Amino acid sequence: MLHRKAFISPTVALSIEEVTGIPAYMLLAKDTRYRLAHTTKPTPGDKANDPDFLKQYDWAMA
Repeated sequence: MLHRKAFISPTVALSIEEVTGIPAYMLLAKDTRYRLAHTTKPTPGDKANDPDFLKQYDWAMA
């Protein structure tokens, strides 16, 4: 959490909410937005040679 070495788990968010009064859902939402903002977007060439990349499985088409 501190210095972005770990992210907030729901359990920790509930504990922080109990102590500070800041809603756990707000802490988790902010944490998720931070992670999304600091994640690199995949490029088409990242997994171009992997035949299973974004493969639609037959059980998912039912």
